[in-house]
Amino acid sequence: MKKLLALTVLTASLSLSQTPDLSGVWRANLQKSKRMGPPVITYLVIIEQKNAVFNNRTKEEALQITETTGTWGQRGEERAVLSFFVNGKLKVGSYQGVPTEMTGAVEGNKVVVKAEVAGRPSNFTRTYELSADGKTLTMDEEGSNEGHPLHNTIILEKQDDAAGEPLRKPEELAGAHFKNVKTDSLKGLPASEFLDTMHYFSWSLGKNCEFCHVQHKMDVDDKKEKPPPGPGGPQGPPPQQ
Repeated sequence: MKKLLALTVLTASLSLSQTPDLSGVWRANLQKSKRMGPPVITYLVIIEQKNAVFNNRTKEEALQITETTGTWGQRGEERAVLSFFVNGKLKVGSYQGVPTEMTGAVEGNKVVVKAEVAGRPSNFTRTYELSADGKTLTMDEEGSNEGHPLHNTIILEKQDDAAGEPLRKPEELAGAHFKNVKTDSLKGLPASEFLDTMHYFSWSLGKNCEFCHVQHKMDVDDKKEKPPPGPGGPQGPPPQQ
């Protein structure tokens, strides 16, 4: 047993030493970056690396990378969290509120995560490459979003730890951030969790957002498919196991 524990510790130490250290606070150089989607004023990222339990049954541990992204633009603040293990093994997690198969690994001097949404034509491969001086992180993403090509190249520059404070503060709640949120259980969610819940509804129904909402007018109640508030209304995805 002692030998097994020692081997586990040694494996974890090797994983940490061989993986580029991406941890810290990063701000995107938007002039050098190529990003799809609405324009933003600020793009901030906090990356954490630590060992965590990969398999609850065997208690196997692996290096886990958690990337918290915040963007500020015309829509106000938007956040997203991506968390994956770097051991070359597939793990089903949740990304943007929906079940997603993810496999992270070190490839040369890069960290690569491949993700595929369960049951939907959405996938991406995200590659992180750290500069030799550790001050620049290039994040390249290729994939497909509901069958539409996806490509982003974000050039991130290292910041002092204090620069991450805006992303550490509690988010605005959905009831204040969005228009016409009527269900109490949804009003009290942080804005990013509310969006994850909406993504979960869309994924579970096998439909896109416009099945329930009028395109570009998400707050109006013109479509009968939009669930009513109250008993029988939306309650959000099941709790994470």
